Amino acid sequence: ELVDIFAVGCTYYFALTREKAFAGDDREEILRCTVRCQPKYPWKWFRHIATGLTELTKSCICKEPDRRPSARIGFQATLTWLERNISDQNEEPRSSCELLRRSLDHQHA
Repeated sequence: ELVDIFAVGCTYYFALTREKAFAGDDREEILRCTVRCQPKYPWKWFRHIATGLTELTKSCICKEPDRRPSARIGFQATLTWLERNISDQNEEPRSSCELLRRSLDHQHA
């Protein structure tokens, strides 16, 4: 599960920045960067992103698996952020969030 959270963090990073968290010219260089490097969080990319979402992304990409959030915590945090930031006028995404929330709550009840 914690490896999957790392992948979710990398996906969040890419979705937020349109850049790879760990870049390289070939597979070996990307793997080397993944092990040795820390992703960068430049102001130009992250200034418009909510602090909570940035912190969630950082915690998911943490090199120490024990410090990564569980899948349940990570997805609940994301849903909470989405629910707070989706316009009331946009019902489709809001109802999708509600369905996901009910599904998460039901699976762990």
